[in-house]
Amino acid sequence: MGSQSVAAISRSSSRIAQVVFNARQNLDSKRSYGSSFLLRSLAKLGYRGLLPAWNIVRKGKWVHGHVYGRDLVMPAEHPVLPTVASFPLFNRPLGLAVAALPRTQKLLSIIDVGANIGETVAVMEEMSPNKCIFLCIEPEHELAEFCRRNYVANERVIIREAYIGEPRDATVVVEDDGRANPATKFCNDMSGQKLRTLDDVVGDFVDRHGVDLIKTDTEGFDFTILRSAESVLRRYVPALYFEWYPDLLRRIDEQPAGIFQFLRQFGYRHWVFFTARGELHCELTEPTERALAVLANVAGSRSEIAYFDVFTTPNETIARALTDSYLRFSKK
Repeated sequence: MGSQSVAAISRSSSRIAQVVFNARQNLDSKRSYGSSFLLRSLAKLGYRGLLPAWNIVRKGKWVHGHVYGRDLVMPAEHPVLPTVASFPLFNRPLGLAVAALPRTQKLLSIIDVGANIGETVAVMEEMSPNKCIFLCIEPEHELAEFCRRNYVANERVIIREAYIGEPRDATVVVEDDGRANPATKFCNDMSGQKLRTLDDVVGDFVDRHGVDLIKTDTEGFDFTILRSAESVLRRYVPALYFEWYPDLLRRIDEQPAGIFQFLRQFGYRHWVFFTARGELHCELTEPTERALAVLANVAGSRSEIAYFDVFTTPNETIARALTDSYLRFSKK
């Protein structure tokens, strides 16, 4: 472990952008259903009124935001704060999943693929403070630099830039969606970056620390990433937490049920499904093809769900502990 070296971020800060950002976040928190109807209505009007100014002042800027108990720097357009304001359980199941893992004398070892600015590290750290070591993998250079800046003082957070997946050495590019949430796409020319397998990128890390959980959130690339980790999965059988987005998978010629079939060979039998909003949907043991087809259709037919965050483990006790802790947490 060692301190992170941080390069300059190409964006600039702006007091005006920060003031407008803070005002939007304040109004956003009042738009939730925890507020009265009148307050929600006034907050919505104010939020919309700020939109033209925000669209001007945010361009090329970075801001400070507070989320999951931590101050983070981020691109001004980053969606995490407004998403959490609207859906307070967003990303919380990931933190609960880490908290449900068995404790030992050593640090829990977490591999975070698609780490973005480090907001998922923040939610895991909030629920299991100082109990984990993280290998954060982020292909997009600017987001990786934000992640480094956010954890420069934390020697338990290691950041690497790499494009993960299979087949090894396939060429890919990152497409920016304008919301600091880029997606990886295959390309047929030499202008892109070469894919590396997860086995290759994390080999030295897992040799030193093992691995207790792998999290992936890569806008449809999750299956190819997990398939590129066959050696690590076979050796360690870590808990997994990934995004299951049936419509995106079909667009890249993946079968939505394919990853479930692939993971069975390693002993993954117990599954917990959460909606895109962070709400518990169901817990299943050895889901049938019919059950998976129904879940895929639910995601495809309901825009408020669109995808599921899926936790899986060979250990029924861990899966049940996650479900039980979620039910307790969601009542708070």
